[in-house]
Amino acid sequence: MANYRVQVEKDRESFRVREYLENGERRTIITIGKNDSATFEGKLLVGKTLAKAHAKKAEDLRHVIKLGGIDAKLRIEDEFQNFITDRTLNNYSPKHILHCEASFKAFMKDLNLELVLDITRERLIEWKTIMTKRGHTTNTIINQLSDVRTWLNWLKENGKIKVSPFGLKMMPMKKDAEPKFYTTEEFKRLDEELIKIHHSTRVLCHLAHSAGLRKSEAMGVCWEDITWHEEGADLLIRKEVAKGKKRSRTIPLDPGVLEILGSRSTGKLAPLDNEWQADHYFWKARIKSGINIDLDIHGLRHTFAKNYLQRGQGNLASLQKLMGHASIVSTMIYAQFEKSYLREGINRAYEQRMIEEGILARSQGVQ
Repeated sequence: MANYRVQVEKDRESFRVREYLENGERRTIITIGKNDSATFEGKLLVGKTLAKAHAKKAEDLRHVIKLGGIDAKLRIEDEFQNFITDRTLNNYSPKHILHCEASFKAFMKDLNLELVLDITRERLIEWKTIMTKRGHTTNTIINQLSDVRTWLNWLKENGKIKVSPFGLKMMPMKKDAEPKFYTTEEFKRLDEELIKIHHSTRVLCHLAHSAGLRKSEAMGVCWEDITWHEEGADLLIRKEVAKGKKRSRTIPLDPGVLEILGSRSTGKLAPLDNEWQADHYFWKARIKSGINIDLDIHGLRHTFAKNYLQRGQGNLASLQKLMGHASIVSTMIYAQFEKSYLREGINRAYEQRMIEEGILARSQGVQ
């Protein structure tokens, strides 16, 4: 490797890209005229600049070949199909696979690459710029980049590449917008439509709205997970259905949820075939109720957090436990719900302090 090098040599009318091998042999890779131009990795290059680009690619290719027998001619499409096959065999959801395929098609269409070796940090940045200029939202750009990053990490884990070209700071910065939620009136209209359309989806929505469950968690809980007592009932979210670090947690159920559940039974609380079925009935009810806010079932979980902080006067530490967040950082996004209630909170604290000071003054005999 130390004796191998690639040089750009100039003569009167052209530039020659030559490689010098370890055994002393010299070989011409390509000859480029002074005025020759071509698109190379998305850029229009001319003459010497084009020759230098070919030289650099030859050096990179040689470097990859020398790294422990990695095949430098891996085709992107072939390896992506291997990735999808692996995901399917490992029981990843159809929604996840379709999402990855859509991101990959956009990636290939915008960059038109053939070999895995052609995927560089610069090309990924170029793709992000293309999506930004096209007017994609930050969420869309992050989702598509995440899918490609997942695939590149899979290549690394399977020994297809040594290092992923995906940089640490490649993701666009996401603004911490206040989470959207459903108002009381909107949820009432939604619930009225769900009564007519599908009972199991209605139960799932109430578990998200009144207990803060994720959609997958609401579909996984069973009647056997409920502990009944004099004050009501507690629902155990087993680690098998919980997200994140797979920690179980217990959530008290309010009387409204218990009334909807009805008499005790067995099996799933919200028996549904798959998440798509729940989404289908939910969107159908949302359209019929005339709700214009662009929120899915997960928005009901946001609504639970808002109600807990503002109406229930809870705190972030207890909300973290109820929602099953591994870190308080994830819960901090809901602190924004309290912004509009700061004045009201200060006034309540002042009134309570005045009451306590009045009681203290009377007990000490101060007029």
